[in-house]
Amino acid sequence: METSAPPWRLILNVSEITPSKGEVPEELLSGISRFLISGELEQKAEDDPENIPELLKILRKLTSIEMRNDSLVFLYSPDSKPPSVKEESDAMATKAKHLVALGAVIFILTMILFFILMSRRQKTKRDALRSA
Repeated sequence: METSAPPWRLILNVSEITPSKGEVPEELLSGISRFLISGELEQKAEDDPENIPELLKILRKLTSIEMRNDSLVFLYSPDSKPPSVKEESDAMATKAKHLVALGAVIFILTMILFFILMSRRQKTKRDALRSA
């Protein structure tokens, strides 16, 4: 059974790896000079769970990826455990709840201010009608 290729392909060309400390593992360097990121490593791991590619093992230990000074920076720590999707989604949900609460507080304060201004305006109109 032949599987179709994904509609997009991300090809990474690595020209230089500069770790902040220590050295880059040799197995990472040997498998990363040019590789296609389109699920092929995950597919290999699913096909043969006993023989997971070394590059995939290392990629799973990445703690973060960010753009810094026009460079793509991979942060890798063998000791640390990368955040799980559930942890990240829970953190985003908590932030969203805080933003909704903040929006509600701002809306309530804005409405209070609006009603104060409207009551002052009506009072000014009433005072102007009485004095005329």
